[in-house]
Amino acid sequence: YLNLDKNRLCDIDLLHEKNGFARLQVIKCRFNLVVTCDLVLSSLLELNLAYNQISIFPKLGGLPQLEVLILSNNLLTETWERIKEAKRLKRIDLSFNQIDALPSRLQAGILALSSMGQVAD
Repeated sequence: YLNLDKNRLCDIDLLHEKNGFARLQVIKCRFNLVVTCDLVLSSLLELNLAYNQISIFPKLGGLPQLEVLILSNNLLTETWERIKEAKRLKRIDLSFNQIDALPSRLQAGILALSSMGQVAD
């Protein structure tokens, strides 16, 4: 468990398996200045990046065990394609972002979420 809340962090990509974080299961990094996130942590179950400056949906391919993803209160505009990378995701929070999708893209997003199975709200 790693809590990095309420700092002035712009980047957390140094939290990498090769840097000794291979067993890390939970990261809370709320109320920071994180803009992008590209983590490789095969044991991570929960990632909370609420209240940051993220505008591009994080890459999730390096987080194969991820079950909880919280990205509320960021600057996200679109999300759908990278959600598919999180095969085990059970909970996702995208509230209070700037998602403004055309109906055709909204349908693609709903299909991406439904293809993951049951996602709790």
